[in-house]
Amino acid sequence: MKHTKRWLLTGVAVIAIVGLGYVARASHYKTHFLNDTQIDGINVGGQTAAEAAQSVNTKLRHQRYTVVDKTQTLTQFSAHQLGIKPYTTAQVRRLIDKQNAYTWPAHMTTAAASTHQLGQKAIDRTDLNKVSTQIVSLADNANRTPTRNAKLVYKNQAFVIQKEVYGSQVSRTSVNQAITSAVSHHQSQIDLKAAYVKPTVLASSRSLKNAKKTAIKLSKNKITYTLANKKTPFLKRELPVS
Repeated sequence: MKHTKRWLLTGVAVIAIVGLGYVARASHYKTHFLNDTQIDGINVGGQTAAEAAQSVNTKLRHQRYTVVDKTQTLTQFSAHQLGIKPYTTAQVRRLIDKQNAYTWPAHMTTAAASTHQLGQKAIDRTDLNKVSTQIVSLADNANRTPTRNAKLVYKNQAFVIQKEVYGSQVSRTSVNQAITSAVSHHQSQIDLKAAYVKPTVLASSRSLKNAKKTAIKLSKNKITYTLANKKTPFLKRELPVS
């Protein structure tokens, strides 16, 4: 009986010690990032808000992006040119406040902590447009293949869907998207191909296929028109060619 009581007390003591350790560690992670937490690709696990802000800002000061067109460097620009400013300790502290400190055991063996993308949110739209406009100018769309949507055409006495054309021209909007994607994925090199304008209407479009069916159905109708009091049948070959 005495041995049973002793083991029971020992078990309670162990549980109490483990519990105190768990709570103490949770308290630590109320002011520090959980293990494997990343901000803009930088591992800040175990760091305070001030330490994490310094780590990210050090990278930010040296961050440059290179736009490559095939094998040639088209241009380069910095994070500063995108309007991304150094992060304050208060900004980073808000990220710590959002994490659940009591989940720290799960982060000891797995990369379960959140990945934060402050850079993407910090891009200034006006500055982004300036960089994109410069890239579009350097790309010289006049010497590039334009992108064309798929469309319905009447050819050789039949309605057919003309396939879309994937060109090599770029626009400010498409370049903006490519830059934003590069920043969010922590990529320092941007392939201009990622900014090629894509067709918005494809040959597989359901609406285009339905339009073809409707056109074929209508073309089978017998139509006559009156000109100078004379009725003349409308021939399918008279349909306009797109």
